[in-house]
Amino acid sequence: MRPQEPERTSLGVNLLLYDADGRVLLALRSGTRWADGYWHVPAGHLAADETLPEAMVREAHEELGLGIDLADLRHVVTVDYREGASIRALTAFFTARRWTGTPVNREPQLCRRLGWFPTDRLPRPISPISAAAIRAGANGQAYETCWLDGPLQPV
Repeated sequence: MRPQEPERTSLGVNLLLYDADGRVLLALRSGTRWADGYWHVPAGHLAADETLPEAMVREAHEELGLGIDLADLRHVVTVDYREGASIRALTAFFTARRWTGTPVNREPQLCRRLGWFPTDRLPRPISPISAAAIRAGANGQAYETCWLDGPLQPV
């Protein structure tokens, strides 16, 4: 018997931003109703009239104050994510070859702080989907699954 399907599948965008030393930018989530207390890559959802890359450019500006040109975005991996029967998401992870500005926390009500971390020493707790995407991206995988038995527990 198949597990109960969630009411809808959401589409998300996530930014795997690396500095010159190869460290990845992560945000400590707070007040978001999902993964609060977990480190997660900067992320967001699509507006009705956006493509995935357009949403990523908008989210990078809204959350981090960065300017990213569509031509500088590169798709890294898409993760098929599920938390039990309640949450299902297809989420695309992008990286940017170039950007303007310095990342700043422009949404302090949703993010306690930002930090750059070596990919072989990621902070804990890190969201399972971020960890899966960072691993998959490093291995050249274009698709990954991250299915949890139940809801992600707040920390």
